[in-house]
Amino acid sequence: MRSPATRLFVSPKTIEVITGSIFRRLDLGESSESNRRVQDAVLYVRHAPDLAGATSLPARTTPIIGRRAEHEELQRLLGDHRCLTISGAGGAGKTTLAFLLAAGWASVGNRLRFVDRVEVHRSTAVVDEVIAAFGIVAKDTKVGVRRVRSYIGAGDFLVVLDNADEVAPGVVAVAEDLLTLPGVRIVVTSRTPIWSAHEHVWIAPPMSLYDSEELLRERCPVALDASAMRRICVALDGLPLAIELVASRLASVDADHVLAGLSGAMPDLLVSQRDGRHGSLHKALLPSYDDLPASARYALGVLAVLPGGFTRDIASSLLPGAAAAVDGDLEALTRSSFVTFDGVRYRMLEPIRQFAASVAAEQSHEIAEMHANYWPRWATSVVKGVLTPDPARWYESLKTEHPNVDAVLKLLLEHELVGPALRIIACLGYPWSVSGQSRALDVALQVLDGSATVASDRWRARALAAIGSMGSLLASPARDWDAMLAEAVTLLENMHDDVPLAAAYYSLSRHRQSLDTIDKAVTVSARTGNRWLHGWALVNKASMLTVTARTPTR
Repeated sequence: MRSPATRLFVSPKTIEVITGSIFRRLDLGESSESNRRVQDAVLYVRHAPDLAGATSLPARTTPIIGRRAEHEELQRLLGDHRCLTISGAGGAGKTTLAFLLAAGWASVGNRLRFVDRVEVHRSTAVVDEVIAAFGIVAKDTKVGVRRVRSYIGAGDFLVVLDNADEVAPGVVAVAEDLLTLPGVRIVVTSRTPIWSAHEHVWIAPPMSLYDSEELLRERCPVALDASAMRRICVALDGLPLAIELVASRLASVDADHVLAGLSGAMPDLLVSQRDGRHGSLHKALLPSYDDLPASARYALGVLAVLPGGFTRDIASSLLPGAAAAVDGDLEALTRSSFVTFDGVRYRMLEPIRQFAASVAAEQSHEIAEMHANYWPRWATSVVKGVLTPDPARWYESLKTEHPNVDAVLKLLLEHELVGPALRIIACLGYPWSVSGQSRALDVALQVLDGSATVASDRWRARALAAIGSMGSLLASPARDWDAMLAEAVTLLENMHDDVPLAAAYYSLSRHRQSLDTIDKAVTVSARTGNRWLHGWALVNKASMLTVTARTPTR
């Protein structure tokens, strides 16, 4: 609880002078409970008129940037719901949005109290903090609550209960008591719902890109290039605290280093020089993380590998346990705002994903093995799907999951799980080539270069064929694709691996425009019994023959 001096804007010296004579006359010991009550009573009598007209909005040292759309939505919701919980992860700007809403309420002459319970850690102390915010002195809590209710009366009144996370039961008790008054509205900020029967939960969204750039521009101590500013804001995914922390570091770190630093897990750039719960993104998010069930914390680390988000099916395939347990973990992560859900996919804001990866760092190899078990099977289903009469949905899936596959391949390479990585590339090489996903070629080459010690492996030979096909089709100058495809053909011939061998001959014939090579592709593909592969070889041979027939002889 704040001291009377802080609460009533008088100096401690004034308190000593006023109360000292009273203590002496009443012969009260300085350590007695009566001492405190007399102190409060004297100050209340002297300053109650000033308190009655105050709005109690906390002072701000910086202007609020953007958030107009969110403010308008919150105003509408406050008109429809008498108990509104602004929820979201640490650093999402919940207090700022509550302040914006309260300031709008006060600007038209309405009464309010803004109660920040950041220093209160017991549910039973919440009511004392509320009583104190009203400047009320009473011999006990019941009397204090009665005086609060009397002061509010029947008119419109807004009570903001900020930072309700640790003391939700106490906040619920206060809110439900005050909501019996007809004109009262309650706004709560909390990382999770407070589970009041009356609450309407609104999850604070990330800032728009426009608002993110405005915030960075306002807080940044140096002028930034527009392109660099946009790239930084995109990397920070609209999380206000992350933007503020990076802005403070730009005084001593140039934009290129910032962008490079943001690619690491929980980079130092998201740490401030100041103390307190918002001194770093890690500090802001850790209480919510600690409140999660152990299984949900584990799930968060596993799923943090995926920058492109994930579906329930992907989560169920990756995580151990029954489907119901996975659903419970996803619900816990969504409720705590670590992930968002749009009805189809779950997603983490990038700074939150980096936090999750950092706290799961000790389990990173185990997590990599879980992804090594799932994604090769997924890649196999994709390559089978694109060899059907209706491949469109498989290509769409390949496009959607590309950021995840890219991240998984890098993780597998980091943990020397080269075999599963080669399997993924061997399966996806052709679909990547046809869909023009040239970005996949770079990471595929990294995996191939890291697999030199498994030269005789079947999956490496298949990956050679797939990567050679990709590079040739995409006309990349990165490698000698002819030599790579020729090496793949030799290895696959020795292994009698006919399906990828036919595909390798097919790609090599296209690269060389060689009738002899396409004849080999036709022969081997016929031997496999794969009608699609044999058909492609025949069509390509027909195309070459047509071109040859049209070429004039000299």
